[in-house]
Amino acid sequence: MLVLPRSVFRSTLAGASLLVLPAGSLAHEWHRPHDESGAPFVSACLSIPPELGAGPENEAEVAERAEAFTPFFPKVRVRWDESWLYVECNGMPDHGLMAGITNWQQQVGIPQHYFGDNAWQIPLRPQLSNTPVSTRDNLFRGAIALAVNGVPIFNALNNRGEDAFLIGELDNWGGHAGRADDYHYHVAPLHLQEVVGEAAPIAYALDGYPIYGLREPDGSEVVGLDEYNGHFGPDYHYHATTNYPYINGGMRGIVTVIDGQIEPQPSTRGIRPATTPLRGAQIVSYEAEAENGHSLVYTYNEQSYTLSWSTSATGGTATFALSQPAGTIYSNTYTGWIGGPSFAEHFLELQPSSGGVLRFSFRGEPGMAYPFACSTDLLGWKRFGFLQLGPGGEKNFDLAPSAATAFFRMGAPVAE
Repeated sequence: MLVLPRSVFRSTLAGASLLVLPAGSLAHEWHRPHDESGAPFVSACLSIPPELGAGPENEAEVAERAEAFTPFFPKVRVRWDESWLYVECNGMPDHGLMAGITNWQQQVGIPQHYFGDNAWQIPLRPQLSNTPVSTRDNLFRGAIALAVNGVPIFNALNNRGEDAFLIGELDNWGGHAGRADDYHYHVAPLHLQEVVGEAAPIAYALDGYPIYGLREPDGSEVVGLDEYNGHFGPDYHYHATTNYPYINGGMRGIVTVIDGQIEPQPSTRGIRPATTPLRGAQIVSYEAEAENGHSLVYTYNEQSYTLSWSTSATGGTATFALSQPAGTIYSNTYTGWIGGPSFAEHFLELQPSSGGVLRFSFRGEPGMAYPFACSTDLLGWKRFGFLQLGPGGEKNFDLAPSAATAFFRMGAPVAE
């Protein structure tokens, strides 16, 4: 038996060898990507023994949505049930934030607790509505979509009905922070295509339909968008635009709206008193400081100020410090901040089994899903599928080698 937490190992069975770059899969609870005909992709290196039967009914729907968030795993992680894909994250982007804002409410971005019962929910089987909801006169509270990096996307119009981009409220990445110091976008995060590519969604609307960039996934020009920035081709999906509404202009799919907000969606809670607009201020730069620290420089009345902030999981606190031009520093620490949960180490055990198959035993975070890719040459990686662990954090499964040498890895994006 071979046991490996994170490195590479080799096992030889009946003339076949398998190199594993971290960890596993499962019997036939596999959720695999499907081709245009609706059939699961066939792996050139590993296969699921046919005696295990067909995959889950929501196999393709889960795989399609889970794949979109995989480039940001494990910072953004998923799980699912029969109806929903649940996305867990802290809502903080890997890029900078706040720089470029000229109309500032004095809020900044701190990690949020979008985990557990407060995770984002994306419908697995969206349905078109007979009464779509427009963002022109509704949905001024909460998010309308979730970017694939785990940052929520709000209505392009702020809670006063103004175009947040045109009035200078947004930073260089199309976002800003709300009253709970919760960072979110108000326009399409097209910069995410530098990570996910132009053929993949940059977000999912909360009605379950994907949001693509300025072109179709095949690179062709976008034509025939409806008033919600969506169309069929072949299935319904939304597109980003460089002018209003920038993102999905409403919900073409069925959603539940309560008091101007789509439900269910996570809640946020401010930990410091509400701040007020600082008219005339302009945020000129941002820097990340250590793992949980941030700072920005803004100008106001022709003078420069530095605002620094950090969070502490140990104390459950957030600290904000303002450095004024004269050198005076005002600092406040607030309690009640909740950090993200720990993420268990993953381990794989492999041993030969009867019938020329390999028996895998995988341990990881209970209830979480893991993405796995397969290759025969370490160059062309293909997604094999997604595996969700049970409450005990363990799964046993069998796979049959389909090639003389196979490579298996977890988490990393699939490179074509």
